[in-house]
Amino acid sequence: MSRGLRRAGALVVLLAWAVQAAAPAAAAATAGVTATLFGAPARNYLRNPGFSGPDYWILKGEHTRYDAYAGRDGTGGVVLRPALDPGAEIVQTVGPALEPGLRYTVTAWVRALAPGSVAVVGVRWEGGHPRVFRGIDPEDGWVKIEFRFDAPTQPGWRQVVLTGSGEMVWDDIGLFEADSLEQRLAREWEERLSRGEPIYTGLVVNAKGTDLQRGMNPRIWDEDGQLVFAGIGANQAQMMAEGLVAYATDLSDGVAHPRLRVSDVYPLRLPLVVDAQGTRGLPRTDVVIGRADAERIREAVKEYDFLGRFAVVIVLDPLSGL
Repeated sequence: MSRGLRRAGALVVLLAWAVQAAAPAAAAATAGVTATLFGAPARNYLRNPGFSGPDYWILKGEHTRYDAYAGRDGTGGVVLRPALDPGAEIVQTVGPALEPGLRYTVTAWVRALAPGSVAVVGVRWEGGHPRVFRGIDPEDGWVKIEFRFDAPTQPGWRQVVLTGSGEMVWDDIGLFEADSLEQRLAREWEERLSRGEPIYTGLVVNAKGTDLQRGMNPRIWDEDGQLVFAGIGANQAQMMAEGLVAYATDLSDGVAHPRLRVSDVYPLRLPLVVDAQGTRGLPRTDVVIGRADAERIREAVKEYDFLGRFAVVIVLDPLSGL
């Protein structure tokens, strides 16, 4: 089947689903969800999140430094140069404040200082270091990355860790309860959707017709070789329960996958569907997408970072890789 026909089929399936889902989604958002949006702001578990000096942060690496004017608004930020210091990190220890088993979201703003940089946002505890990778370039400007994870059930220390490759500057870091953060999206999103503004809650990559194989740590690249998505290092419990991505063998199942919902509290599901242009790696577990589709994804995650929530479904042929 040609890519044009596959894309047309994807759009037909997605539009049909959207018409059926719009009313229930709106009803869900107004039936008890928006009532939770008022009151105190969501709690940020990090201290000095906007880098008003380096206090409370551990700056690892000879070339990692606080800069009073490098941040988003010309205020404080931290410059990280892993190209010069491979072990460079920005770390804050949270301690036992996180409730075991509860889902949290790390948010961070980053700007590349060198082409081909990769920003990494994650958390670390004894025996685990889940994280998400994002390719960034200087022309992207400030990029917001969000990463959702389940707090470990065992007691002990927890750390938020920012690292990467290349050169970059970080600012405005947050650590929030995921449901609290996502409930607050409901009111804003319903207003925007009523105005016809596009919002996507997840990504579906249609790789049917390619030689893609299932994998434990699949990556998504654009045709220029820039990394779009990777989640190497997710904790074992998440890997076993969910995997880094979900797989489907039918496009209609892919766009309806529950992984694409915002949350159980706000079950809106509006996936962005793109076609795979090829595969890479041995075995062939990595997906290559077109330049224009990669840009659509980068624009979409500025509004809601579904990549950092691993809301990704890949559709492939039933016998692919066998």
